[in-house]
Amino acid sequence: MTVSERRRGADYELLLLRPQQQTKQRQVTLFLPGNPGLVDFYEPMCRDLVRLTATPVVVVGYRGFASSPPRNVWPLPSFDLESQIAHARRVLDDVAREHDAVALVGHSIGALIALDILATEEKVRAVAAMMPFVAANDASPTYRAKRAIATFPGVRLVFAFLAACLRILPAARRSALMAALGQPTKNMSESARMLAVDAMTRPYNLHAMIAMGASEFRSQRIIEGPDEAWRHRAASVGVVYATGRDDWVKDDAPAEMRRRGVETHFVEADHDFCTRTETSASCARTVASIIATRM
Repeated sequence: MTVSERRRGADYELLLLRPQQQTKQRQVTLFLPGNPGLVDFYEPMCRDLVRLTATPVVVVGYRGFASSPPRNVWPLPSFDLESQIAHARRVLDDVAREHDAVALVGHSIGALIALDILATEEKVRAVAAMMPFVAANDASPTYRAKRAIATFPGVRLVFAFLAACLRILPAARRSALMAALGQPTKNMSESARMLAVDAMTRPYNLHAMIAMGASEFRSQRIIEGPDEAWRHRAASVGVVYATGRDDWVKDDAPAEMRRRGVETHFVEADHDFCTRTETSASCARTVASIIATRM
């Protein structure tokens, strides 16, 4: 049995999951989402992680991403990648005070943030990096197109306006439309999908998601490729890749991680396998095994 609690800050939220029977272990797992990455996307997988590791899991919502964002806010939030990394570090500092050891689990851009933190935080004993987005994938036409759209001047306000228009539709219509457009909500459970669609069609959230995405494309971290700062702790890292071709991860990325001495796993799925109803449980098992051998 897993107990859940949602905590809200001024412009972010945390999802806390813990075993009903408290254990004596003083360790905790922080989950860092991808983008767009509301905490609700990852709740099923993180519940499995709690059960498998018998330790608490804290899902860190990024600034400007919220299931119930404030209304009538202007200007709309714009937090870049560096400010989101600083935010994740602040959450880690708060959580680490009560625990002796921390495991980080990151998905996509969240994996880059986890590796950045690993380089300097001794309390972090393990990192499970799922589909790490750590370098520009210019070989993918879809990647290049998304970069062009996200970095186009004024695009955030255009999409925020479209999100406001979508909210006129009934919730079921909004959900069906987003699934048809290939959004990451399409294979979620019904309850999680409705929560996510509601949040992603709020101008506040969508503006923040695109602002963060644009800063990712412009970031020297992504343009220059994987940072070497965490390499001395490669033994603390396990990476999980999907077998399908991906717009965000370079084809040679798994081989590069193996050259760095990083344990590498594969899941037969796509980039968002950890949010998919049919693959989140197997992903949780893989991540739990990475954590167990390092904590």
